Amino acid sequence: MKIGRERTPLAERLSEQQNTTRMQNQADQAADLMRLNLASFETDCAKSLKNAQIIIEDDIQSLLNASEQMGKSMRPIYLTATLFSLAIILMSFVASWYWATSMIETSQRASLLQLGLVMNQTSNNTTLLTWDEKRLQLTNCQSGKSQRPCLEILKRN
Repeated sequence: MKIGRERTPLAERLSEQQNTTRMQNQADQAADLMRLNLASFETDCAKSLKNAQIIIEDDIQSLLNASEQMGKSMRPIYLTATLFSLAIILMSFVASWYWATSMIETSQRASLLQLGLVMNQTSNNTTLLTWDEKRLQLTNCQSGKSQRPCLEILKRN
């Protein structure tokens, strides 16, 4: 008595065997197609990477060349801008110097005016000090062993 697989009719067993063989053939064909596609994909990726590397290297070289040329052409502009900036700084310094000198002179005049002295500039660039006789009086003062002329501040009532 036959048990297990031998009980199925031969035609069915052959049909199953053919199906299994057919499926095995289809699987082998699919694996071959997959290997072929993978090899093609690897080749395409390698080509793309090589092309990308070449393009990037060319772009970097072009950028460096353009930067170098721009630097050469921009030097006169930087020089002009630097000189212009220095001229403005120098003019600002000179203006500040004259303004500060004028302010110091004005404060000196105001301080002397509070004491009753007036500074007058003559035509030959000498400075004369004059005073208000109601507030100051010219006297002789003892300074050590000698006497010198001095101004005495009169008290106001």
